[in-house]
Amino acid sequence: MEYNKIIYFLAAAETGNFSRAAKQLYISPQALNKQIRLMEEELGAQLFTRSVKGAQLTEVGRYARDKLDRVNRDLNFALEDIRQHIQHRKEKLRIGFFSHLPKDTLVTPAISLILASFPEYKIELDMVDLFEAREQMLEGKLDILFTNTHSEEEWPQEEKVVFGSFPAKVVVSLLHPWAVRDEITQEDMRESVFLKMNRSHKDYNVPEKESFYENIPCRQILTTSNFAATCALLEQGEAFAVFPMAFAHMEESRFKFFDYPGDAVQYETVALCKKESHLPEVREIMQLLRDEFNV
Repeated sequence: MEYNKIIYFLAAAETGNFSRAAKQLYISPQALNKQIRLMEEELGAQLFTRSVKGAQLTEVGRYARDKLDRVNRDLNFALEDIRQHIQHRKEKLRIGFFSHLPKDTLVTPAISLILASFPEYKIELDMVDLFEAREQMLEGKLDILFTNTHSEEEWPQEEKVVFGSFPAKVVVSLLHPWAVRDEITQEDMRESVFLKMNRSHKDYNVPEKESFYENIPCRQILTTSNFAATCALLEQGEAFAVFPMAFAHMEESRFKFFDYPGDAVQYETVALCKKESHLPEVREIMQLLRDEFNV
């Protein structure tokens, strides 16, 4: 039985008048009467007695009204539960981006892909700094994180999609004395100032004393709080930093990159998600990213 017939029947049963019920339903009285008769034929019993005074429910009609009214209420409750479930899911898809990742080639295409493929979700997008992004992902505050990681970091509970791999480089401003050179040595580094970001060694897979960034040769260490501060100080031309060419507009920047003179950590630009994510769609998103970016 079509659901519309049930709605028509319940409206007629409530009003006791086909004309008033038809007006509420935005159909003609003739169309309503036809649907009720079809319903009666389908059930094999008369639901209304019709007269000039209106339409009165028969004993079968009253029984049908009570049964179908409960069905209709249960259906409406179910639909409301579904709507709330969808709304609840919308609030849970949290995506973080390291704020210095390339926008044109990674951030914008990835977000566009996710929005187009999962329109039922409300995406909560958070642009975060490098260490803030790491902490939020490890603490379960993000469902997906786009960031840069390096070979000393530990991500045992996360699945990842790798978009590219980059070695750490020695970086200086074009105002730095090294800018006119073709290469630099560890001896050069020992005589210069190193810009080092403050970082926690929690969840790294090497002891702090063996960490690559704890053993950069230099004359002096100048600590910075985040990547943006590192770049701002780097532009002044009085120190060097060590990071990969894996950030937005690095090829066009006022920086010069040198091969690191020795063994360096390897960076990857990745999307991360929890292997045991509470949202099954997260795994679908990761596969979409692999397919779209051919990685």
